[in-house]
Amino acid sequence: MENWILFKRDKEMKYTEFIWDFDGTLFDTYPVIGRAFQEALGELGITEKPEILFHFMKKSIAETIDYYQSRYQIKELLLKRYLEIRQSYSLDEQPPCSGAVKICCQIVQQGGRNFIISHRESTSLYALLDHYKMRQFFTEIVTGD
Repeated sequence: MENWILFKRDKEMKYTEFIWDFDGTLFDTYPVIGRAFQEALGELGITEKPEILFHFMKKSIAETIDYYQSRYQIKELLLKRYLEIRQSYSLDEQPPCSGAVKICCQIVQQGGRNFIISHRESTSLYALLDHYKMRQFFTEIVTGD
């Protein structure tokens, strides 16, 4: 999924509805995701250039895993190790993107609504929102699961 934000305007041409992607848009999670993937691949004997890995990751984790499955037949092992390694990183290493908290808060204060659509599983998404006290800014959240 590309990073994107959709807007809905009211009668006064003021934006009122905001749909956010999570990873890389609201939260700076790509460094942790990249390190976790590289570590999981390394454990499986695969060395990958970061730029190739990030090319797939920015589309979706599922597409990244499918790519490596088609090349190395390691889907189950890669997914399992990637998730284990990613979960070992602290929430403090995955902060909101600069200005995200302020913008989401301002939208709500001005009567607007925020929504999230993400491929990320709900457990980790809600853990990050709760850790950074951001859950209250979102009307509805659609996750990968």
